[in-house]
Amino acid sequence: MVTKVAALLFVCAALASGLPQGGKPGHLKARTSSVPNRANAFQRMVVPQQPKRNVSGTKRVEGCGVAPLAPSKESRLYGGRDAIPHAYPWNVVVWMDHSWWCGGVLISDEWVLTSGGCVKGSGLLQVLFGAHNHDQWEESQVTYETDEYYVHEDIDFPEIFDNDIAVIKLRQPIGFNDYIQPVCLPSYTDAADAANFVDMDVTATGWGADTHGYHHALQYLNLKTISTQQCQDVYGEVITDLYLCTSGDRGVGACNGDTGSPLNYVKDGITYTRGIAVFWSAAGCGAGDPTGFTSISKHLDWISEKTGIAIDP
Repeated sequence: MVTKVAALLFVCAALASGLPQGGKPGHLKARTSSVPNRANAFQRMVVPQQPKRNVSGTKRVEGCGVAPLAPSKESRLYGGRDAIPHAYPWNVVVWMDHSWWCGGVLISDEWVLTSGGCVKGSGLLQVLFGAHNHDQWEESQVTYETDEYYVHEDIDFPEIFDNDIAVIKLRQPIGFNDYIQPVCLPSYTDAADAANFVDMDVTATGWGADTHGYHHALQYLNLKTISTQQCQDVYGEVITDLYLCTSGDRGVGACNGDTGSPLNYVKDGITYTRGIAVFWSAAGCGAGDPTGFTSISKHLDWISEKTGIAIDP
């Protein structure tokens, strides 16, 4: 993400395509030529496996959305700054075939949510948990390998970004601690009121770069949601309620490497993921155009069907 004062870009080099006015939104698929040293031992390609089907709505995720090491709201920095270490313990990095990576968010002890366009067609996935500085080893970090994931059957990537969502199945449950925690999913009540989720305070988090180069520490940026109509006014009717958009006011929004990273909001002290970053303007990250996220509220049934996670009423 980028702000003209302190830019926040989520890490990964890629190319954006599309038009800032009346065309399809710009998008970037995160890629990098480097891999963490701890991943070098694994150089095999695998055939993706579909996870075993779960019974929809049977698994509860207790205690989600709480960050034990997060400071009080009043003490947080504003916009495009380094996050307090481990204030967002649900953020993860997803490596695809040792070739490129995207962001993601932990939603249970077995499942990670990310962009379908990121993982589609991949073999081996490596998911990094518990990181603040993703580019150096930290005692809090844990890396899991898997080749099990679901990409939404109706994904329309890269033509548009409809249903650009995926869930990754860990081969074994991950233990929660101060550095690794799941975020909450919205309730069905939230989903029913999605049209009114406008001018809301939300926070995007991820690893990235500013105009001076790439960041290695987790970044965060406070944003405001806008209506579907306001987003259509910029990008055209390609935008539907399958997306959640944030304002580009002040030249802030998603940018290179943001794909798959979460857009969260806080309600009664609990953090919920409301979107997964999937597009931004080809006119430039600081052009003042909206950022687009896959709406989680519109995909609750799909997430529950694939993962078995119970969605609150």
